[in-house]
Amino acid sequence: MIMKTTFQKYAAYKDSGVEWLGEIPEHWETMRLRNIFDFCKGLTITKENLEKEGIPVVNYGEIHSKYGFILDPTIHRLKCVSDTYLKDNQKSLLEKGDFIFADTSEDLEGSGNFTHLVADIQTFAGYHTIIGKPKRTLNSKYVAYVLDSFSFRNQVRTRMNGVKVFSITQSILKELTCWFPSPEEQTAIAHFLDDKTAKIDRAIAQKEKMIALLKERKQIIIQNLVTGKKVWNPGQNAWTEPAEVKDSGVEWIGEIPEGWEVCSVKHVLEIPITDGPHETPLLLENGIPFISAESIKYGRIDFEKKRGFISESEHNRFCKKYKPKRGDIYMVKSGATTGNIGIVDVDFEFSIWSPLAVFRPKTEIIRTMFLYYFLDSYSFKKGVELKWSFGTQQNIGMGVLSNLPIATPPIQEQTAIIAHIEAQSAKIDKAIALQEQQIEKLKELKATLIDGAVTGKIRVPSVQEKK
Repeated sequence: MIMKTTFQKYAAYKDSGVEWLGEIPEHWETMRLRNIFDFCKGLTITKENLEKEGIPVVNYGEIHSKYGFILDPTIHRLKCVSDTYLKDNQKSLLEKGDFIFADTSEDLEGSGNFTHLVADIQTFAGYHTIIGKPKRTLNSKYVAYVLDSFSFRNQVRTRMNGVKVFSITQSILKELTCWFPSPEEQTAIAHFLDDKTAKIDRAIAQKEKMIALLKERKQIIIQNLVTGKKVWNPGQNAWTEPAEVKDSGVEWIGEIPEGWEVCSVKHVLEIPITDGPHETPLLLENGIPFISAESIKYGRIDFEKKRGFISESEHNRFCKKYKPKRGDIYMVKSGATTGNIGIVDVDFEFSIWSPLAVFRPKTEIIRTMFLYYFLDSYSFKKGVELKWSFGTQQNIGMGVLSNLPIATPPIQEQTAIIAHIEAQSAKIDKAIALQEQQIEKLKELKATLIDGAVTGKIRVPSVQEKK
């Protein structure tokens, strides 16, 4: 077990004077961030200003969520800016021990995130960042744990501005409240949390490794079945290697069972591969969901990740080219996630954008889920990878996709393969869900432990009360 310790409380508490914080240990003090930090802005730049070499720059995307709250530019790979910025942007240079806050995010949790810079090398704070330079001696690790606590983050949430994009300002940060024990206690609490959270993080890492192994096992099952490396053997009542095979003529598919056929993808589709409009529509607050590559997650369409909404008239115009239908399969054909697929499993109206290629199976030739599993197999992904091209980003054309080969067994065999994949997937998905639930509980434990220690709700074993 990670922790079964029953923690003691402090001998005496007092009202913090802050309604949402409640009581704190009697000898602790509260203060505004304006008394802890001098604040200033990061560089006013855009992504186009970033380079591969130069002076490392911490942009809002690198803050907290990506690297945790300790960032070391000598370890973490950061984009850079030219040294020409040194002349007129000295205030945006970071020093060891500085804190960097994200001032904007599309995620409610993101704005107000922070990173604690630990390397003593020239580094800039970049776009959408606010720098906090400590102006008094405090244990910086303790401060980081306070800023990461439930109590402090709830305080940030109540002050953030925005609906779709959330932001926080220097003036808001200055008025936020922190709380502090003695310097010795700060150090002891930081050491305590370092030890406990490291153990929890190791347990989480082990479970994440197990999830990765389970997902790999699932992909191997899919790969073996949709490429004919395993077939149903009635005599043995089991899935075994086929007795008779032939060369598929495709290196990345390999040998296939006798009775299977290889053809171009276009021959198993009801309509030629198409995509969404090659124009950027006006996005609205309400209307018809408009999705693109970022919505393709874990083999499905995540409508929470939609680009926005479009008008009904725009939707109807786009539908003249392509109208989504249950059972259609989308493949990302450009960008970092090229090759990812998702299946339409809803009946409500929506439209897609041009980065998505549409596969609509001809069901009398190929079962929808067999095509889905084949497109998601290691073999087909390898075929896509061999054919995609690079410009500013990787991409693959619809004509190329149409002519990629696919191996197909008889319909009856496809049905048996789908049933077996789904049965095995259900067992693996259940095991994955269990691991994910345990990870969430560990994360909750970690967050509760941090909040309890830094607000004085628990007295860590090595901390002695002030006399």
